Amino acid sequence: MPTLSRKQREMLEREELILSTAQTLLHQYGYNHLTMDRVAETVEYSKGTIYNHFASKEDLVCSLSCRYISNLIDIFQRAYNYNGSTRERYLAIGIGYSLHHQLHPMDSQIVQTVKNNAVREKISEAKLVEMLRQSSAFVPELSLVATIDNNVVGHILFTKIKIVDKDKNEYESLALAPMAVKPELQKSGIGGKLIKKGLDKARELNFKSVIVLGHDKYYPKFGFEPTTKWKITSPYDVPENVFMGLELVEGGLKNVNGMVKYAKEFDEI
Repeated sequence: MPTLSRKQREMLEREELILSTAQTLLHQYGYNHLTMDRVAETVEYSKGTIYNHFASKEDLVCSLSCRYISNLIDIFQRAYNYNGSTRERYLAIGIGYSLHHQLHPMDSQIVQTVKNNAVREKISEAKLVEMLRQSSAFVPELSLVATIDNNVVGHILFTKIKIVDKDKNEYESLALAPMAVKPELQKSGIGGKLIKKGLDKARELNFKSVIVLGHDKYYPKFGFEPTTKWKITSPYDVPENVFMGLELVEGGLKNVNGMVKYAKEFDEI
């Protein structure tokens, strides 16, 4: 195993401290009351440092779940390697699991939390955002957040895409995705404000159009229309009415047609 540098060791130690702190807070307050702010208040690092390691509280919980499962695998491996009969090894696995569960009863609940569909969706979304931030499709000025009392309550991201016609000609555009607002604050206008601000910023940056895959009763409020109007198609098998486009400037999609090509990160989630 290669020797870690001092910086790598420090990063691992910092990550372990953040995880252990989050685990303690999770046991103390429960998942619904675990926040990145609370973690930051408890450890010696800034919230920005914590976000450098974990994209969201869901990401933190997922990492805790992975650590729990990794510990279980280690126990099972030791039991399997026990120098005894097959029956004795199976018994050792069962005893090891039972003891671990008795010693860490709250940790098994973390795995159940991660299985929740809402949590899993947020984990995937957070991972996608982080991957896009590292990609060539990322436009820093088009990664916007909404805050209330200095707490992030919403986020929207526009990334560069291509529209490729049958002759392999490529036209630059933007994809609006993902967008998220805290569940308890949805339908309060935060998402709409993020969309409008993002579209205005995209115009300032001289982008000509935006493509979105979303609710056909919501996005038309902001001027989006089905891309069939311009003979632009989706790479995914989705109904035509949920795949929409918007011209940021007059004629922004004139003479543009073909299939949308998203950043490869969208297909890696």
